[in-house]
Amino acid sequence: MEFVCDGAKGRPLAYVRSFDGERILVAVNPTDSACELTVGGSLGEVIYSFGSGAEISGNSCVIGAGSAAFVKLD
Repeated sequence: MEFVCDGAKGRPLAYVRSFDGERILVAVNPTDSACELTVGGSLGEVIYSFGSGAEISGNSCVIGAGSAAFVKLD
């Protein structure tokens, strides 16, 4: 597991899980405003989201307020 963002007060919790050659970004944003995360590599499709979800652009992901998302890494 590789942390992208530590979940400190006012920030989302985000980490990358790896299994059998597949990498998934797990991001949880309990705050009341959207947060942008940047990861090494390219982000692929959103596999699952809750709340307002996530918007992907290259290696950047915007997680909506009060949302969570699982995003496949290419």
